[in-house]
Amino acid sequence: MSHLYRNRTYINGQRYKGNYSIRVYLPKIKLTIPLHIDNESKAKSIQTKVNEIEIDANKYPDVDFKGKVFKECNHRPKVELINYKFEDLFLRMVRIKSKDNIIGDRSKEMLLGKKNKEGIVVGGIYPMHLKKIFGNLDIRDISPAHKDSLIDKLDKGFITPSGKQKEYSITSYNMVVRNLMSFLRWLVDEENNYLEKLPFILKEKRKPKNLPKETQNNWIKPNVFKEICSFASPIDVAHFKVFYHTGLRLREIRTQDRVKHSSSIKVCHSIKRVNNVWQIDVLGKGGKMAQIPLFDAIKPYYDTMIANPRASRTLSINFKTACRLAGYGHFKLRHLRSSFISNLSIENVPPIVIKHLSRHSDLKTTSTHYMGSDQVKWNIVENWIKNSGQKGNN
Repeated sequence: MSHLYRNRTYINGQRYKGNYSIRVYLPKIKLTIPLHIDNESKAKSIQTKVNEIEIDANKYPDVDFKGKVFKECNHRPKVELINYKFEDLFLRMVRIKSKDNIIGDRSKEMLLGKKNKEGIVVGGIYPMHLKKIFGNLDIRDISPAHKDSLIDKLDKGFITPSGKQKEYSITSYNMVVRNLMSFLRWLVDEENNYLEKLPFILKEKRKPKNLPKETQNNWIKPNVFKEICSFASPIDVAHFKVFYHTGLRLREIRTQDRVKHSSSIKVCHSIKRVNNVWQIDVLGKGGKMAQIPLFDAIKPYYDTMIANPRASRTLSINFKTACRLAGYGHFKLRHLRSSFISNLSIENVPPIVIKHLSRHSDLKTTSTHYMGSDQVKWNIVENWIKNSGQKGNN
């Protein structure tokens, strides 16, 4: 049964009686609860009710009776807030998303940094931008003032190893903002309801509309692509053609053959024959699986690519060199993917199919960032006029 006792304290060697406390013995736990009263009859009255709860608890040991005991003792236990620290919860979110394959190893390194040869963590959005401002905070103490501190930090830029002050690019700025807001929304949406509402909303910067002409047009026309390939080696050309005709991202070209010597790199795609068509199963961003057809004419280039793997940096440099020699120095390797999407749109492939083949979660991303070239839009219009005219003649 429960044990009632009175707290005592000594002041200048003299003993003084304090308030009562009660020790309760439930089947799976022992509770010591302060009653905050010094009246003996009231304390014994509470003890009688608690003893009745103890009897019921022993009859039903799988039922939690703590709430009833607290209610009879008029006691509100303190809430443990250890997991409400920004850093702890940020790391918890990364662990959960990594376990659920929502983010991959590369995204994890982007968020938390990567150890160099000396064992020092370098890079990472959290250690570089968020830790100093938010790291030691309780998440419920985050306020718009911390938002202003982050904006000031990002606007000041960084100092290069040579000592020069340099601004962050809009892409880097938006990457920090996007991941911070994603974390805050996770706190609100998580089943534990760490936050009732967002403490603030931080918007991404918009890129200026008046961009240089070469940055507006990322479409590599088929004849231009053929010309660029004439300045590259056969192995590089095999890689370029696979990118150009499948829309694979650079990091998605790894297969089992290419990662067998490195356990830290995930397999990003595999190939199989389905209904007489080669099909590439791609593990893309966010761990999402998608299927891309590979035409028989491109399969020999694919085999050459797999048999002669190239490092990502080497491919990027070689493509940039070939573009410069061909007189198209503004093109980059990533423009092969955007050209794949633009070519589909010019061939009047339905937008929803283009979205599926490009593996975008939003059709707006496909239309704005990959089909936004004026030249591509005009070619779509020309094709539509041509096809409409043919239908009219029929």
